[in-house]
Amino acid sequence: MKNEYLALRMPPPGDKKYAEAIDAATAPPPILQWEHGGLGWMGGARFVTPRKIVSHAFSVVRQGLACVEYEARYRFAPKGEYVWRIRLSPGMPIAVVAEEFDFRETADGKDLLMLDLHAGWKPQQAGLVGGAGEQLMPKFETSAYDAYVESKRKATLQAPTDGGASQLLRPGPNVMLAKQVCRDSTTAGSSTASPPPPPAVGRVRRLASGPPAPPLADEASPRGPTRNAASRAGLSER
Repeated sequence: MKNEYLALRMPPPGDKKYAEAIDAATAPPPILQWEHGGLGWMGGARFVTPRKIVSHAFSVVRQGLACVEYEARYRFAPKGEYVWRIRLSPGMPIAVVAEEFDFRETADGKDLLMLDLHAGWKPQQAGLVGGAGEQLMPKFETSAYDAYVESKRKATLQAPTDGGASQLLRPGPNVMLAKQVCRDSTTAGSSTASPPPPPAVGRVRRLASGPPAPPLADEASPRGPTRNAASRAGLSER
């Protein structure tokens, strides 16, 4: 079947009945390939279902000036039927497909006819659209498909194998410089010197003898005199 835009390949007309039911995936699908725009034959189809097929029949049911219609009918074991019809008309760039099925029971969605849209298909160009904001139209760019795929392949080969973790964990030049400065400052003095211990503020105030200690620098606040007075009162009582 073909017109000015499309060409379709289907199994040749004829009936076949199997002595034993066969897997649906091994049965000839209702459409084999299609072609349009001079891009070559592409596509395919297959059944995906646990049901078995006992017979199938292919035929041309309409052939005239207005359209050509092809039918594929499958019968399953122990019961059930599936029908596919495809119609092509002159001057129309589409094919109309109608499907009917009756398994004599409620189907659970596991009976499918899968169309392979990519088999044998090779695009000539790749189209790229970048974000341009809400007020600007994005720029549409095209590139030869083979060149685009090759550039992506090279970028993948040059990418780090650890997902970029080595780049994240590697310290930058400023970090290395800071480490060197710290190392130089610690080795410039005596190697046996140790930093002075931090002042024990609360413990020294309670154990010191003699007159009360003057207020500490960190107590210079509106509430500082109250705390200082309490501290002196506590020391005088002890």
